[in-house]
Amino acid sequence: TMDHRSVEEAIFISPQSEQVPKFRWRGDALQIRLADGLRMDRTYVITIGQASADEWRNRMVASHSFRFATGDVVNQGELFGRVVRSNEHVGQAFAWLYDLGVVSEPDLSNDVAHYVTQPDDAGHFQFSGLGPGRYRVFVFVDANQNKAYTPGVDALAVPPQDISLTDDLGPFRLGDLKSVVRDTSAPVLSAIRTSDQHHVLMRFDETVRIVTEPVISGLVIQAVYQDADSGRVGLLTQKQQSGQSYEVRISVVDRFGNRADIESSVRGDGTADR
Repeated sequence: TMDHRSVEEAIFISPQSEQVPKFRWRGDALQIRLADGLRMDRTYVITIGQASADEWRNRMVASHSFRFATGDVVNQGELFGRVVRSNEHVGQAFAWLYDLGVVSEPDLSNDVAHYVTQPDDAGHFQFSGLGPGRYRVFVFVDANQNKAYTPGVDALAVPPQDISLTDDLGPFRLGDLKSVVRDTSAPVLSAIRTSDQHHVLMRFDETVRIVTEPVISGLVIQAVYQDADSGRVGLLTQKQQSGQSYEVRISVVDRFGNRADIESSVRGDGTADR
């Protein structure tokens, strides 16, 4: 006998509906009703996730999927993969698949995934019943247990490229994916100072890359230099006026593409460059 709540929370229907399905139990049999019904000429995949458990809290060894079609053809496309995650990333893992013919640039935080499954204890996951087309995979570890991806909290794994499936391709196998918690915070300017009458030094809280040339009001910048793999940026300027306030503007991004448009000020230095 299964624990009803754990089963209902671990059932995924692909393609997903915008509305939550209704469940009805009769003994060990479960009936699933879709509020908006089944769409015509679609291959549906029902996945019972690994988190399903019996009344003694024994979980399934792996997710189980089966499929059926509302048209004349049952799509045979399959996608296999494996996610490798650190022991420090605690929580259930979810694999989401987007059909790029429906959503060209899916937003993981807002767009409902078209196909959902769960990796097993070894990290293996599988999508089946896929038609020809282009797809994008995301796998994340649900640290806050809300069954959705939370930027900066959940560890995320993404393949280096999208997947194209054709009728004659056969099963598509991804390489191993590694999940990491991605930084979603913009770089912060932690310090700015003049070391002499020709230099301005800026320090950021992480490694950055300059995306727009820095500008200093009332002062010509003659050169820009950076320390490799650091958050330090140096500016070589024309001679500064001691004590004068200069406005500095610069735009940078970190290694995750988070952008910061910085506006700050610094006072000129009258010390000679030694």
